[in-house]
Amino acid sequence: MNVLADLHHGDLYHSLRMLFEKRLGWNLYRPIGIDWYTKGFWQYNNNLPTVKQYLDIRGEDKDQGDHFLCPEGPHGEVDKALTFSQFLEKDIDIVIASVREHEDTYHRLIQEHKPKAKLIRQCGNIHDVVDPQIIKNIMASCCLSNIPPNVNAISYHQEFDLKVFKPSFETPDNKIKNFMNCVPDSRDFYLWPRYKAELENFDFKMFGILGDDGIIGNVQEIADKMRDSTFIWHVKFGGDGFGHVIHNAFAVGTPIITRASYYKNCLAEPLLVDGETCIDLDKGSFEENISKIKALACPVNNAMMRKNTYNKFKQCVDFDKEFKIITKFLENLK
Repeated sequence: MNVLADLHHGDLYHSLRMLFEKRLGWNLYRPIGIDWYTKGFWQYNNNLPTVKQYLDIRGEDKDQGDHFLCPEGPHGEVDKALTFSQFLEKDIDIVIASVREHEDTYHRLIQEHKPKAKLIRQCGNIHDVVDPQIIKNIMASCCLSNIPPNVNAISYHQEFDLKVFKPSFETPDNKIKNFMNCVPDSRDFYLWPRYKAELENFDFKMFGILGDDGIIGNVQEIADKMRDSTFIWHVKFGGDGFGHVIHNAFAVGTPIITRASYYKNCLAEPLLVDGETCIDLDKGSFEENISKIKALACPVNNAMMRKNTYNKFKQCVDFDKEFKIITKFLENLK
């Protein structure tokens, strides 16, 4: 079986790689080459430098004749990719649109070039809007509502490598780290320097785009730094659709500092138990939260939180069980 999926989010694409290639033994391809854009079948963004960022053929990409092999840095994998002409010559069974801009685009792609292929809409954001006239199959790694009854749909968690994101149960001394991109532009950024100034005995680190401490290049390093955190700061207005940071944190057993109200009706909501798996800043005043952070950072208390956090992840997320559900979903594609 051959699957074509757009690439816009590296961790999402890696989850599809784990599903279709590692679990099912199928072939997963992504578009490569500017022809996809010029022919109107890649419309995620119209800014030419951005188009080239996603579609350009790089020096390390190797043409295998019927597809390209493209080294992928963050996960240490090698992507399979198709130019538009290679796509035309390839038997394609499934096409996946992971962004709204590709719903109509990939529907037209199938109608014009691969009429036997099935179209799947992958939804990873609670704000995603799906056109039920076009989309009959939905894989939602978020909490979507109002899905029409005639649509073949499932809700699931995007899989990631639990051999990388695994717990250690050590209790690092007073380390609070952030792994969310663009924190200085976020609604709650004002909280970061305020808590940092008051918790002067804690080492605060901010990674990611616009972060004070730079971008981390690969997921192994992310996992290592997450394990080496007393708490992970994840105060994200609007919550996450799926939320790799929050699920990764729970998989390594590191409790988070957050606002649980931001996760109401989101996939990560069941993970958050104030005082057990997280510190919910909504529950207390600034002074009360400072006292709670200091108390729960103590080694004995933090060790208990880490066990609670990991156990809650295992309770809420079972990739093997969900694989069986996804398999049934794929058997019923419309």
